[in-house]
Amino acid sequence: MSPYVIGGLIAALTGLLVWRLTTVRDHWAEKRRQREHNRTVLRAALANYLAALDSLTLEYMDEPIRPTPDRLDRALDALSTRLGFNCRSL
Repeated sequence: MSPYVIGGLIAALTGLLVWRLTTVRDHWAEKRRQREHNRTVLRAALANYLAALDSLTLEYMDEPIRPTPDRLDRALDALSTRLGFNCRSL
């Protein structure tokens, strides 16, 4: 082979290698930018969620939910009513 052909092959392979390395670098840079964007969006969503949860908690602290009596509570209320105890005044 002539030196010109070998030189051309070396230049072509070097160009191809540089192009590939640049493509890989750009790919990883784009993935890093996408991760940063996703992280920013997630932080904003989490901040909104925590703010909503905080306001809901403060709202329920002002007006707590009344517990619903289960089957045992209803049975004990019925038994105390039959026995003549007034448990509601306690």
